[in-house]
Formats: sequence, structure tokens, C-alpha cells
Amino acid sequence: MVDISYEPFKKIIVKTYSKMALDSFLSSIDSVNDPGQKGFAGYVSWANGIIFSIFFPPASELSLGEYVNGTLFVDNIMFAPLEEYNKIINVRKDGSLIITVYDESESTLYNPLTKWIKETLM
Repeated sequence: MVDISYEPFKKIIVKTYSKMALDSFLSSIDSVNDPGQKGFAGYVSWANGIIFSIFFPPASELSLGEYVNGTLFVDNIMFAPLEEYNKIINVRKDGSLIITVYDESESTLYNPLTKWIKETLM
């Protein structure tokens, strides 16, 4: 029989962050897309009144060992306040480029992370 256990992270280390206004957050998403691109621009996440995009560092021996011991490194998290969840957000005012937003409110990782952001960084 397979032994299955749940072992949540014990510690999350955020190395850098970018706190932005919502317009700046959306502009940063638009800036990595071709100016002529229309339609879908990608995915971001939302929890606890915060829209965010998170970047993890590449795996290395140090981070892999830390990971196994319950520590997660976040290379950068870009975030902006957005009180109400919306599944789709127009990146451009003309509606020609959209992002899909995942509701991470129930995530055992992102829920406590966004609560910490709200209490500590906003």
C-alpha cells in the first residue's frame, strides 16, 4: 500500500516583490506582449483582494534541499490591490487583450502568502 501524507510548506521566503497600482500591473502584462497581439495574454492569480503573478527561481541543489525540508523560495511576486475577483480582466482599455484570473482563495500556498502581503506590504 502507498503511504500518502500532506506536508505543507513550513516557510516561504520572498526574495523580491513589486507592489503596483492595478493599472501598472496590467501595463506590465501588456508590455511583454506584441503590440499587435489581440485576444488572450495569459494567466494571473487572485486571493484576499490581491491580484498577483509569481515567479520561482530555477531549481538548484540548495533550493531543492530547502524545498524537501519545507522551505519555498519565491524569486519575485508582482501584485496589486483588486478587492473583487473577476475571472477575466481587460488588459487594454479597448478590450483587445485579456487575462484569465485564477481564484486562489482556497490555496494552501497562496491564501497565507496573500494574507501576509496584505498585512505586511500593503
